[in-house]
Amino acid sequence: MSFNNLDSHPYYPLIASTARFLGPFIASSTAGSILTLSYYSIPIIRSTSTEHSTKTALQQLRALFSSGSHVFPPLAFAATTCYAISAYVCDDPAHRRGYIVAAMGSIGIAPFTTLVMLPVANQRLIDLDEKAKKGDYDGVKNSKEVDELLRSFEWLNAIRAGIMAVGATVGLWTALN
Repeated sequence: MSFNNLDSHPYYPLIASTARFLGPFIASSTAGSILTLSYYSIPIIRSTSTEHSTKTALQQLRALFSSGSHVFPPLAFAATTCYAISAYVCDDPAHRRGYIVAAMGSIGIAPFTTLVMLPVANQRLIDLDEKAKKGDYDGVKNSKEVDELLRSFEWLNAIRAGIMAVGATVGLWTALN
């Protein structure tokens, strides 16, 4: 694979190789982390809400939202940046398209989160947590709703992991071919 008029610069091959390696690595590890939330963390929080206290479950979920919002967007941006660099320096049009598709898969979690997850589950769960903090909350009455919202979040989060996994898979396939 050659580079677009960049062969003479000593750092471009290193940068391109690093980007080709890091893009799939970051995307796949991020997809795995997101999927772990759906299959391990959320079921534990759901069991807390049904067995003990929906208020505690909402507090745990809010902490999960907060930490996830600080970790996953930068990782998606980093993977997308690596794929963009790889597409830019690649001469082969097929490889360039592959890296562009991988970049779209990696950054695709942002619009999915904003347009689908926030309105469907996240915002209502955050609203319920705010009510619980203020004391304006009936845990018994809202227990079923919280469980249903957690189930929705669990599935939507798994879909989000799948979107990122598409970016990782296409990026890895493109880098290896």
